This record gives sequence, structure tokens and C-alpha cells, in this order.
Amino acid sequence: MKRSIIIMMSFLINVNGGAGYKKEVLKNGLKVLAYEKTKLPMVVCIYSFKIGSIHDPKGKEGLVNLLVSMLEKGTEKRTYTQIGEEFAILGTRFSYDVSRTFSTLGITTLSENLEKSLEILSDIIYNPTFPKEEFEKEKERLINEIISNKSEPDYVSEILFTKYICKDHPLGHLPEGDENSLKNINLEDIKEFYKKYFVPENAICVIVGPQSPDELIDFVKKYFEKEKKGENLPWFRLPPPISGINVKIFHMNINQSYITMGHFGPLRKSPDFNAARVMNYIFGGGGFSSRLFEEIRNKRGYAYSVGSGFLIIDPYPSLYTFGLQTKIENTNDAIRVIFEEINKIKREIKDKEIEDTKSYFKGYLPRITETYYQIATNLLTQELYELPEFFWEKEIKEIENLKKDEIIEAARKYLDPQNILIIIVTDTSKYKW
Repeated sequence: MKRSIIIMMSFLINVNGGAGYKKEVLKNGLKVLAYEKTKLPMVVCIYSFKIGSIHDPKGKEGLVNLLVSMLEKGTEKRTYTQIGEEFAILGTRFSYDVSRTFSTLGITTLSENLEKSLEILSDIIYNPTFPKEEFEKEKERLINEIISNKSEPDYVSEILFTKYICKDHPLGHLPEGDENSLKNINLEDIKEFYKKYFVPENAICVIVGPQSPDELIDFVKKYFEKEKKGENLPWFRLPPPISGINVKIFHMNINQSYITMGHFGPLRKSPDFNAARVMNYIFGGGGFSSRLFEEIRNKRGYAYSVGSGFLIIDPYPSLYTFGLQTKIENTNDAIRVIFEEINKIKREIKDKEIEDTKSYFKGYLPRITETYYQIATNLLTQELYELPEFFWEKEIKEIENLKKDEIIEAARKYLDPQNILIIIVTDTSKYKW
């Protein structure tokens, strides 16, 4: 275990008409971001570990997801049932999530019930007992859920795309793992991993409420400043880029083809990310107004829906995917159209497309911080992805000032039809590439 030097830092600034914001690192290494929002008597607190499925031990994929789902299953003070009952009495909403690079546990509660709710959340995070009976039930539930999901072609397509784009990299599986890898996980694996890595130095706490930032941080200190040492998280190499046009075809007894195409894309903190997101909106991310929707849905009637987007996994490159479901006989032509549209947007974008896209983001970005939960999640995004303070405010101006050549350059940089993965899940007895 490495020794760490804790540097205390804090600063307070005023934003959004007087709302306070403060960031502080506690004595135990926990980073805290506190934001004052006075409209309603409610508080959102999100506790995030910088631990995701990328940290799953090889052969035991799904361990982090299983571990996080077990945290609420019993503590030194409470049973799983008691935790649920106490949150229900308080009217507190509890949730958790596991992604590829981080995990979150959060509560939304009334201000008057904040301290009691934080005490329960702290108990869940710091004092889990991982009861064996609950472990076996939760593992079985997750295994059955994965087996059930594998009857869905879009889920199978997601598994396959992740596997083949990342190859043998630790990012090459979904957070829930696989039914076989889950069977390899025992209770001691969970306890040992929790002890090593689920410590404050590997975590961020964001809290948003009507109290002042100092008061909010004092609440966090009271319930989360417990000293707990562990190990630094391992760092993994970047996944290798895909080389050439890779086509993978898989059989299912279905009457359509499920197509997922793509490659790696920009980092969220890349200087040209906003140019890339504007380009993507025009290409396929803009729903009814996108080029892919117009060409594949409106003109040809090949699919009910088609789109593209970035799956952000900083500090690793995003996954840039585009896909659709279509009749088997239309599969190859739909793929051909996507290639054509990739090549077109790398050459020319219309002024009207840029104007409409900028108008969309001008209306959309201010709305992503309207609620307490939205503010909390965006502050967490800011910290996890090393973005500027209140990045959403700056991005409105950045997008407004983008020039056409910057957007076309983003298309040329991040759309690569010569190095791309194509996953086709279909009835192979009726389809030929």
C-alpha cells in the first residue's frame, strides 16, 4: 500500500446569481464538491468511487457491479430490509450505478431528513457486512438477468461490439459481466476487493442543497470523514485502435438485422469535443433532424430509428457508435448508406445544419442544470473528466463560436470508414455479406 500525502484545498466562489460553490479535500482524501441551490427544501448527495468494471479481475468480470449492488444488503447496524424501511419512512430515494470507469451511490431527500439519510448512506458505504445469503441471492439474480438479456439482439450486439472493439483490454466487457464470470466470484473476492479499493482516497462526494457550501461540507465531514486506508487503483494502457474494416456476423433466430458500427472517438476533455458533438448531431445524433435519419428512415424506409453517439469512458477514448435495426434484405444497403454519409460529412456541411445544431445546443445546455440531481451529476462529470469549472456554461459559447471548418475537421478526425468495426446480428441462413 502506498502512502499518500493529503493536500488540503478549498475555495469558494459565487455562481448563478449568488449560489455558492465550494470544493474541499477532507483529511481522509475524500474530494467534496458542495453547491448551494435554494429553490426547494431538498438535497441530493452522490458518492462516487473512481472504480468501474475496468477494474474487474480477469476471469471475474462483473465483480465491481456485484460488489456495489451488495453494499445495501446489510451493514453492522442494519439489515437489508431495515435499510429499505428507513429510507422509505424518510421519503429518501436511494440509487446506485456502475459504469466502466466509476460507480455511484446516491440519495435524494428533504432537507429536514438530510442528516438521518446521510447517516444511513454512510453506514452503507463504510460498514457493509456482505451477508452470505444475500450474496448468493444477488449473484443468482444477476446471472439470471444476463441470461434473460441475451435473448435480446440489441443486448447481444452491445456485448459483441464491446468485446471486439476493445479486444483483450479490461474495457472489453459490460459492467455486469457474464454469467460464467459471475460464477467464478466468491464472497471473499468481494470482501478483499472492497477492503483494498473502496476507500475515501478513491472517491468523490457531490452534495447539492439549500444550505451554504460550508454547511453542506460540514455534513459530509460528520458522516464521511472516517479514516480508511486502502490501495491506489491500477492504471491500464490505452486500448489499441481498430485496424481495417472488421465485419463480425452472428446468428440469432430473428427476422431483422441488428447493426452496430463504430470505432474509438474523442475524450470528453478533448479541446475539439464540442466540434465533434456538433458534427455528430448533424450526422446521426440529432434524431429526426440528422442525416442518417433522413437517408435511412425518411428516404428509404429501412429502419424505424437510426442514430449515433459517444459513450464517454475518460480517461480512455470514447466509443463512437452508429447503428440501426432493419429487414435482413436491407442490411448491406443500409451499411452502404452509412458509409456514404460518413464520406459526405467529411467533405461538406451546410450552413443551415450548423445554424440549427447551434440553436439546439443553445436551448439544451442551460436545461441540463435545472434540477438538484442534474447539478450534482454535472459537477461529478466535471470532476471525473477533469473539465473546467461549470463547463456547461462555457460550452454554450464555445459551440456558438464554432466555425464550419472546425466541424468538418472533427468529422475527418473522428469518422474513419477505413478503420471500423461492424457487428451484424441476424439470421445467417437468410443473410449474405
